[in-house]
Amino acid sequence: LHAWRYRPNASVKVADTNNASDGDLLIAWALLEAADAGWGESYRQRALLILKDLRPQMSEWSELGLVLAPGARGFTQQNGSLIANPSYWVFPALERIHALTGDRVWRRLQASGEQLISQFVATHKGRVPDWILLEKGKVSARLAPDRPARFGYEAIRVPLYLLMSDKGDKALALEILSASKVQKQDKLQLIAIESGKSEGLFVDPGYDALLSLGRCHQKSGGFPARFATQLDKNYYPATLQLLALIAVKRSYPSCL
Repeated sequence: LHAWRYRPNASVKVADTNNASDGDLLIAWALLEAADAGWGESYRQRALLILKDLRPQMSEWSELGLVLAPGARGFTQQNGSLIANPSYWVFPALERIHALTGDRVWRRLQASGEQLISQFVATHKGRVPDWILLEKGKVSARLAPDRPARFGYEAIRVPLYLLMSDKGDKALALEILSASKVQKQDKLQLIAIESGKSEGLFVDPGYDALLSLGRCHQKSGGFPARFATQLDKNYYPATLQLLALIAVKRSYPSCL
């Protein structure tokens, strides 16, 4: 597995060796796609090693199904509860890993993630939190203690991943985007989960690509050319912009 953070200019480049399961899923997905594209069997074997090492982070929950912890350490509490992150269910990766390996465990993870997200969409008017707490014996998740209770920089990936996947629940994605959208400015906003109050805007233009992706699915608008030619200057919104562009090229080419 891979350390969640690498700082090339620091004296200690990897200060924390804990992994991030979503990052490992993305890497394994890329390697499997490389093998499927004919780049060589070695890429597939590397992917399978990553997926094998992710297995100990999976746990069976009678209330929810299969759950993948965000990392190997630091998320399971003494009473057995688990701090989880809805955006770590990388739906297009889970879908393609299942398709390319035939292992149904990844499809089961996809189903549990959609179930968790739909719970919050139904009970909090479309608002999905960055972090949640899963408790043994309880069907519904709740807001994670000691973490900001908001739809923020983590959860913004949830509608993107749902729209990127072939079998993802698109209605859920659109409801989440609608709940976060500031109508007059055509921007997404950070929102307090319980009160619904705004906590600021996603100001970088790369985030706007998610709204355009949603409109492409609804056939209610195009994907502006600038998202294909002008990359956001900041790393994170640029990443989401590129993922949205991939989704449009794969699923909505007429939208370009």
